[in-house]
Amino acid sequence: MLRRARILLSALLALAPLGCAGSQAYVEWRPGLSPMDFDGTFEISLDEFDGYVDRAQGNTLLDRAHGESQAAVATAMAELGARSSAVVDPRGYWIVSLTADGVVGLQGDGGKVISGTVDWFATTPDRRAAALLTGTKLAVTIDQASAGVDIGSLLGTGLSGYRFMLLADLLDAGGELSVFALPEMGGVVSAYEPGFLFSFRSQPSANQRWDITVARVSISM
Repeated sequence: MLRRARILLSALLALAPLGCAGSQAYVEWRPGLSPMDFDGTFEISLDEFDGYVDRAQGNTLLDRAHGESQAAVATAMAELGARSSAVVDPRGYWIVSLTADGVVGLQGDGGKVISGTVDWFATTPDRRAAALLTGTKLAVTIDQASAGVDIGSLLGTGLSGYRFMLLADLLDAGGELSVFALPEMGGVVSAYEPGFLFSFRSQPSANQRWDITVARVSISM
């Protein structure tokens, strides 16, 4: 599934003159990244978006902002909480604890652990990969690798106005997760309003264990 998301980004880069104002619509993640760092917005069609929704729908187990909770969420979070993180991103945040009732601990630079309540949680059916949101912190895990970023500088603190979706493409070792964050109005994703696609690529054997990038995207009618 995530291979399609990566293909989407590659296609958007190749067709940049059609969908965005410049290559800065797709950038590497860094702390303090703001919407002003993007020169353009990639556009995806409504049909393409519907395809991503179909592929991601079964992955979301908890979405407090939309009052959605699946029966399997407690078991899935407990399984993830019992898994240790051996490969982490020292520049960001990683998951160090997660309880069945949705209390998560994230460790960041300097060793400080931040505790919070999970606001959104999604996982693949095989539980190898997952993503969660607590406050403005977006954290992901693939097998025993974990990473995370603070997306508040891009989305602000009113994250309840966004729809989040998880796509995943897993390899024997590592893989990639993508999380869509798209603005919505009245429970419907808004066309032509820019959102973001966060991509986390786990590279256990590389010097840089995580490659984290973000694209600015919108849905065209």
